[in-house]
Amino acid sequence: MKFSLITCSNDLACYTRNVAASTAAWCPQFERVLVDNRDNRFTLPEALNHGRRQARGDILIFCHQDVIFPTDWLRAVESQIALVESIDPQWGVIGLMGVKANGQFAGHIQDPHTSDRLGRLPCEVATLDEVCLIIRSDLVLLFDEDLGGHHFYGADLCLAVRQEGLKCYAIDAPLRHLSGGRLSEEFFGVAARLKTKWSNIPRSPLAIETTCGAFPLRDTLPARLAAAFKTIRRRARRRLRHWRHARPA
Repeated sequence: MKFSLITCSNDLACYTRNVAASTAAWCPQFERVLVDNRDNRFTLPEALNHGRRQARGDILIFCHQDVIFPTDWLRAVESQIALVESIDPQWGVIGLMGVKANGQFAGHIQDPHTSDRLGRLPCEVATLDEVCLIIRSDLVLLFDEDLGGHHFYGADLCLAVRQEGLKCYAIDAPLRHLSGGRLSEEFFGVAARLKTKWSNIPRSPLAIETTCGAFPLRDTLPARLAAAFKTIRRRARRRLRHWRHARPA
């Protein structure tokens, strides 16, 4: 099994000291594909599709430029993929952190927000965080370049594979992500384009829940209510966790 690690970078120093340095000793069954985007000529979906066309691996791994991989990370991923394939040989997308249909987080990653292992892994999820996404090269999957920007391309990919009857999974193969993400004006612009796209697709859900929040996929009252319910559920769970941690032993 050959792996391709595909990264879009607008800061080569960041990429070199993090991704390249932490994977320097990896095995020959691995290649790094760097898409140099210092001139910002690509949106992120465009850059990752460009990298995919260059990749030769059986398993394609798309990651951010500011991540640090443990030395044995590939071995952990190979083991987790084998576990997923034992229950679902035709899996669609795999990632390190996601949100299940019931709104619970599942996965394992180290970032400014968490280092906990969440849920029994691997497990099926509805959406996956874009920090690291894994697909099979034999699947004809591309990121939607019409979305533009740098957000929601993972959620969109999960929606697309689920429309085809495939499933998404979070696995136990943690890496270190140096940033916690931020919500910008661009973020909400891509969210609006995602809603416009999926509101015109039959059998699409009313709303989705990602690691960043819940969002309606239609301009209708039922869709807004569905997103509001997911948001209230998420806040209630967060408050319950804080209460449990603050409670005296």
